[in-house]
Amino acid sequence: MSGDRLDRSPFAHNGPFPHAAPPPRHRGDEPHECVLIGDESLLIECGRTLLRRRWGIAAVISISPAVSAWARANDLPLCADPAALLHRMGATRVDYLFSIANLVVLPQAVLDLCRIAAINYHDGPLPTYAGLNTPVWALLNGEDLHGVSWHIMTTGIDRGAILRESAIPIEDHDSAFTLNSKCFAAGVESFEALLDDLAVRGIQPVPQAAGKRTYYGRSARIPAAGLIRWNRAAIQIARLVRALDFGTHANPLVTARAVIDGETIIILSATATGATSTLPPGTIVRVETGRILVATTTVDLAIDRLADRTRCSLDMPVAVERFGLAEGRRFDVLDDAAAAEPGQAGCRDGTA
Repeated sequence: MSGDRLDRSPFAHNGPFPHAAPPPRHRGDEPHECVLIGDESLLIECGRTLLRRRWGIAAVISISPAVSAWARANDLPLCADPAALLHRMGATRVDYLFSIANLVVLPQAVLDLCRIAAINYHDGPLPTYAGLNTPVWALLNGEDLHGVSWHIMTTGIDRGAILRESAIPIEDHDSAFTLNSKCFAAGVESFEALLDDLAVRGIQPVPQAAGKRTYYGRSARIPAAGLIRWNRAAIQIARLVRALDFGTHANPLVTARAVIDGETIIILSATATGATSTLPPGTIVRVETGRILVATTTVDLAIDRLADRTRCSLDMPVAVERFGLAEGRRFDVLDDAAAAEPGQAGCRDGTA
């Protein structure tokens, strides 16, 4: 592996990589008492791991119907929010708190419930991808490596020292849906490894490297609000479409969209081809069975899945007829001024 490749790694620390090889699997005196907080299915999978390894779960904090049903099915105390947890716990302390797919910023009083540590799962490598929706930003930025992190919780969002990481290769076909699925699988696997670490050698945090943090907060803007800019390379447009493709899951951001004569069309799937036309960017080169080819500044873009503005998927023949997609017609092309938005995609060394 070249030095350049190491320098481009999204993982950065003030010290060596903390876990170059997995620790020996050892149970010892492992079982502890913990609290879980979060609203996604990853919490359920990690909770099952804890129960299988005979950890005690003093409470689950969640408003998710699925997580709540799992907690009730396992006779685990359920709280709706941190305030309810503090009321329930009183002066009782637990060894650990695990924040898993949790978007609630926890007050210091909740963190102080832990005798050993409060630990957060983050679906990105730290410190380079702190914040929200980091798989989307990794795809938009053209990364070839992503990852998940388990870190000590502090009052600063995603700023705590690293306990365990897992790298995830990004492939050319990956979308927000597939990369999120990879993060889920890596989260489950690395949680097992984290518990092994805690059992064998306890807490061994590695501080995040200073000066390499990028934070993607709620105000982070998708370029041009997802509108396709045809005066870009086909590979950039295809990357935008994949980054905003959440499959059957809810899309928390925006969709990739094109506009033709003022009519909005959602682009669900697009790939760069090897063919190059001489037509102006945004011009429909050809309509084929199951796809249309559109000119860009580089090679033509093949679009094979479309939806209307209500996000209802359309068969290609239906879309072609409904929107009048014919050879020679041109999608609206945004200039730089029209595409400009206030704000930044990510804040380098932000205050959050």
